[in-house]
Amino acid sequence: MGKKKKLTGMLMVSLLMISGLSTVASAEELYIPTFRNVVTGVTDTTNEISTTTSWKYIDGYWYYLKPSGEKVTGWINDNGNWYFCDSLGRMLHDTVINNFKLGNNGAWIY
Repeated sequence: MGKKKKLTGMLMVSLLMISGLSTVASAEELYIPTFRNVVTGVTDTTNEISTTTSWKYIDGYWYYLKPSGEKVTGWINDNGNWYFCDSLGRMLHDTVINNFKLGNNGAWIY
C-alpha cells in the first residue's frame, strides 16, 4: 500500500472520528401532568391542584374531597361542626348514626 493511500485512509478515519465527536444532540422532554378526579371521573389538564379539602355537590350528594380529589368517609370535623360521610363518601343528613343525630344540613345536632 502506498504512502499516499495510507495517509488518505488515516485522514478519512480521522475526519470521521472528529465529525462523530463534534455532533451535538439535544432533546427536551415536555411533561404536562394531568389529574383525574376520582369522584366525577373528570380529567383536569389545567395543572391547577387544590391544596385544601373542600365540599363538592355532585349528582345530588355532598362530598368532602381531599386535595387529591379522593372522597373522605366517616366522621369529618369542618370548622367545629361534625358531619358523617358514608362508605361512598356521600354526606348523610336527617338520620342517626351510632346514636348521633344529624340535622337537615348534615351537621351533628348536639
